[in-house]
Amino acid sequence: MTALRNHDVNEISIGWLKRSARNRLVDVLRRQSKYAKKLRLVGHRNEDVVETHVAERLRVEGALDQLSIEHRLVLTLHYIDGSTVAAIASDLDRSLKSIEGLITRARRQLRSQLEESDV
Repeated sequence: MTALRNHDVNEISIGWLKRSARNRLVDVLRRQSKYAKKLRLVGHRNEDVVETHVAERLRVEGALDQLSIEHRLVLTLHYIDGSTVAAIASDLDRSLKSIEGLITRARRQLRSQLEESDV
């Protein structure tokens, strides 16, 4: 994130993006695990749901690997890190409309990759 804030996009690598996405996934899974443990205490089982989410996350991560670095970057920043479109535009020194278009194209390409993996 420091590289983005300093407008040094050349230092952002695919490894950094993967590590950020994986760290975010681990955080989400830990939260879900804590929630599942609490549900088990009251007699509700949620293990199948967690396994389904893990499988889906791995499928999405594989599809993300097929995208261009620019598309992965905006999707990761917007959907995983929760950055606003305005913040991404400011960090990447681009216009708001160009980032909105980039996110739209990236989502379309990701959807296409996911549909191909279903076949």
